[in-house]
Amino acid sequence: VSNDYVVEISHLGILNALLSSASEGEAFKSEIMECFKQKNGHEIKKICEKHQISKEKEQLLCDFVSVYGSADKVIDKLSSFNVSESFTSSINELKELLALIDKTEYKDKIRLDFSIVNDMNYYNGIVFKGFIHGVPVSVLSGGRYDRLMQRVNKKAGAIGFAVYLDEVDRILD
Repeated sequence: VSNDYVVEISHLGILNALLSSASEGEAFKSEIMECFKQKNGHEIKKICEKHQISKEKEQLLCDFVSVYGSADKVIDKLSSFNVSESFTSSINELKELLALIDKTEYKDKIRLDFSIVNDMNYYNGIVFKGFIHGVPVSVLSGGRYDRLMQRVNKKAGAIGFAVYLDEVDRILD
């Protein structure tokens, strides 16, 4: 449709591990996820204070909200975060995906952006959105949804995506 596009990738395992390291409270996690969606570090501080989260964890969350951009830059920054084994495992999974993408002609079109926080009850692992220049919203959205398979008693992995043709139509006109 267009050569002027970008695909943004996130990993919900990284987000979940980071949030769980600060608090197991669902209200806290939900509020912080909204801040991640909006890249709102200022509100993170207020929420951490309200939920009595340590200053160390608060700073980690505030640092994390500003991590986005090219894969190399983001992976280097994330590698400096000392969170948990689950966090590191999710980073390694993301690194494996990026290593595969690096072998393709599309590597310069990929950005990591953890403001992509699709429904964590549905999605897990890698999630993504695609954008085309001239369209103000994503035209592609998807990710892994193994949890859905588990809820219907299937022992299988799943990944899917949607292309929003009504949005693509904006540039075709």
